[in-house]
Amino acid sequence: MKPVLLRCVVVAVAVALPLPAASQSLAEVARKERERRRQIQAARSQVDAGKERASPSKPVTKSAATRTATKHPAKADATGAPPVRTVPTAASPGVATLPAVYVEESGVTPVVERDALAAKASFAVDIDHGLAQRDSAELEALLALANNYARSGDYEAARAEYKSVLERNASNVDALVGVAQTYHWAGAGELAREWYEDALRVEPDSTAAQIGLGYVELWSEPAAAESRAQRLEQRLPGNDDVERLRRESRSARAPEVMLSYDQLSDSNGNNLDTAWIETGFWLFEAGHLRIGAARYGMDFIGEPLFGTPGRGSIGSMYGALSVSAAPGQAVNFRLGVDRRDNTFAVTDYVGIGGVSWEFGLGRRWGGNLSFDRDSFRYTTQALDEGIILNAASGTVTGRIAENWVVDGTVGYWDIDDNLARDNSRFDVQTGIRYRKLVRPTQLIEAGYVFRHFGFDQNFGASFFSPASYRAHYGQFRASGDLGSIADFQLQLDTGIQSYDQVSNEPLLAGLGMLGFKLGGGYRLEVFGVRGDYLLLSDFAVTTEQVGIRFRWKGGEAR
Repeated sequence: MKPVLLRCVVVAVAVALPLPAASQSLAEVARKERERRRQIQAARSQVDAGKERASPSKPVTKSAATRTATKHPAKADATGAPPVRTVPTAASPGVATLPAVYVEESGVTPVVERDALAAKASFAVDIDHGLAQRDSAELEALLALANNYARSGDYEAARAEYKSVLERNASNVDALVGVAQTYHWAGAGELAREWYEDALRVEPDSTAAQIGLGYVELWSEPAAAESRAQRLEQRLPGNDDVERLRRESRSARAPEVMLSYDQLSDSNGNNLDTAWIETGFWLFEAGHLRIGAARYGMDFIGEPLFGTPGRGSIGSMYGALSVSAAPGQAVNFRLGVDRRDNTFAVTDYVGIGGVSWEFGLGRRWGGNLSFDRDSFRYTTQALDEGIILNAASGTVTGRIAENWVVDGTVGYWDIDDNLARDNSRFDVQTGIRYRKLVRPTQLIEAGYVFRHFGFDQNFGASFFSPASYRAHYGQFRASGDLGSIADFQLQLDTGIQSYDQVSNEPLLAGLGMLGFKLGGGYRLEVFGVRGDYLLLSDFAVTTEQVGIRFRWKGGEAR
């Protein structure tokens, strides 16, 4: 009855008290249970030590005198020793059975010591029967405390208590799911996926783990989330949580529309206005199609040294198909056409497109391989020269510890133009960053980035000219919710950069985005970017960009 009463007390405290008070009360329960367990283990050690002292060092034999004393306990044996009291050979429930006679060649074990050993052995049996129940009560207390922390938004404290349970029982599904939920609710979906999968390895039919994993898949792999919800519906018809997951998965597969407009200008006098519209929808269970159109308007108002005076534009139309081959695996295809109107009123058409493969490398690593062909949409000079970029790149990203992420990218540009000049660029970038949740829904990252690239030759007018660009800089990122209707993203890069491996120039760049949830599936985003990279020329060019995006997602209001 004691474990049952203790469990009822713990549950009653967790429900009746306000969250902070309940957390303190449960913490005290957990502390007292741990202290009781230490006392029990100390008692068991004493019993074990007593058993070792009582064990005969030589084989036990019964002398004739001993047999006589055992048969007639009221009489003294032949040597005049006191009568030997025997212990019953069949003990009552919960009482240990000791040998009838403890004897060595030197004599008989004293009666007082033997009775003390019997009492200790009986206590040891009580411990064996009750320790598992007391451990269970302690785990219940720790789980209740962890759940309280999680409900109050203190995910790190909750995670610590869940892991304390797992130290005692590594197969505790409630604790495994609890750890996954603390990561999931904090926005760390990939970490949450690992723990949900660990829970399903222990208990494949765990409803909480199945639903949690479905929500992780919801936005990256909505088809997988819907399939999981359908399987759960067959097993658990009428379950509210399963039905909610099914509705959310259908909503994630609903049509969507995006409208965007932004303006970019640089210190050389180049201006670029971009208007963009795109819609996306699912063609089949694992295939998502996007269709879009964009117009890039270019204007140059600077010195002739840096560009071609005048206005030009590029109009693009494209379609993109993404197919999920397996969980964590996707192949993307893009095909379209650019209409280019340069400053000389000459129009031409070029094909654009690309293919990419997103893949997983175990549970902690992933990567991307891509090839793209596009017009260089930035300056009137590049437009007049008809520059085309054929780009190939490979990226690998992985987590080397719970909060540490590393990534690396290798890229190559083949640059063509209508003047029959060829150029190329080789690009390497690597970085490491530390990720930390500072609030339940706010994430910060800080790290270091190294970048190196070089162009094969100088195209003139200071474009595509750095022979050996290198940059070392720190990077800070922050993102998360601002209340229930807004969210944000920030990034700051600061360090040094050089194009000749001798001189160093300051590097300072940043971006910010503020999003607003308007209800009914509508969303508004405003953003800005500023930087002074030496990416295309051998001196710093400051760029500034501001824009606005409007998104609509079908399905239920979110």
